[in-house]
Amino acid sequence: MGDVMIDFIGIGAQKAGTTWLYKNLEAMPQFSLPSMKEIHYFDRAVNYPSPDMLREPKAMKKIFSPYWAQKFGRKMYAAAKKSDWDEMKWLANSWFSNIDDDWYLSIFENLEGIKGEITPSYSMLERHDIEKMYAVAPQAKLILMLRNPVDRAWSHYRFHKGKGQYAMQHEEIMAFMKNDAQRRRSDFRTVIENYYSVYPANQILIGFYDAIKHQPKALLTEIVQFLGGDPKEIEAYCTLERKINVSKAVACPVEVRKELVDMYSDAVRDLAENFDGYFSYWQCVNENIEGTIDPKNLSPVLKLNTAPSFK
Repeated sequence: MGDVMIDFIGIGAQKAGTTWLYKNLEAMPQFSLPSMKEIHYFDRAVNYPSPDMLREPKAMKKIFSPYWAQKFGRKMYAAAKKSDWDEMKWLANSWFSNIDDDWYLSIFENLEGIKGEITPSYSMLERHDIEKMYAVAPQAKLILMLRNPVDRAWSHYRFHKGKGQYAMQHEEIMAFMKNDAQRRRSDFRTVIENYYSVYPANQILIGFYDAIKHQPKALLTEIVQFLGGDPKEIEAYCTLERKINVSKAVACPVEVRKELVDMYSDAVRDLAENFDGYFSYWQCVNENIEGTIDPKNLSPVLKLNTAPSFK
């Protein structure tokens, strides 16, 4: 599989517009993505709070393990109930295969055009796992979508609760906000430092969730051009303002938002001081000084020439 080339990898962050990006890239004929949006190949280790279907690499161990057989059966049944043939095919492929680099590259073998995948949980990868990614796909361009961590955290909570009853007790909500899975997905400084320490800066593009609302065409145009595509297809094939993967609309309680702002104030201020742009806009929003920055005048992406050196 050494001749299989992966052109791009979407590395996160969760609840920051990656499904919007996947759907729009998938709609353009020049791009090819796997039918399953999230592969979770590089974040399958037990130290990541991610789906674990790929954690056992040996097919024979999975087949003869009651634990894995039961897990596979439940997921296959759920996919069959939804008539989700793509997920059923994916589950069968991962179940009967040895999970290794050749298996991962085989996912892209028959794709044409500009090909890649998007797995938001890759934003949590530690440096040694990013090095594994680089060993498999050293030429890949990386797309990192970011969102105000205060809003991202609340959206993550709403997604976590799904269609169930919202527990509005302050203590329970804040317990979720402070857990490892949530905090790691919002630690953008660490994400930036880790990836830029492994991949060349000119292979990484940071996009902003806010721009999906303020200037979606400009955002997608920047991403398509960065990936080597022709943005002329955007007009013909993309639905830029369609909301995708939207959680139930529930307002964040005032006291929760206040604690989240306090939790992330230093991190957002740090990013704003180093990069300005949408990071400064987040700071203004969080500190209730809106109106000083017009987001429509901001660049929808951030391109760095060198690895960042934080102040």
